[in-house]
Amino acid sequence: MDLMHAKAEFEAGRLSEVVAETSEQGKGWRLLLHSDNGETLVLTDHSGRECVYHSLDHATEVGRDIGFDSVRIEEHF
Repeated sequence: MDLMHAKAEFEAGRLSEVVAETSEQGKGWRLLLHSDNGETLVLTDHSGRECVYHSLDHATEVGRDIGFDSVRIEEHF
């Protein structure tokens, strides 16, 4: 889901949470959006590619820009 659609879904009340976790390549952070019906969606760019942020600060800034008050951080060890 791209940023524009994520903002629209948040405004419509269909997103319940945003989570920042390390990207699968381990080269940054990605955002996972949880919908109210249990789906987990990855934030993508307009081309459909996963957005990877090189700093946790930038990833959380984008999560707040979507509309969330807080961003949950998950690190897998």
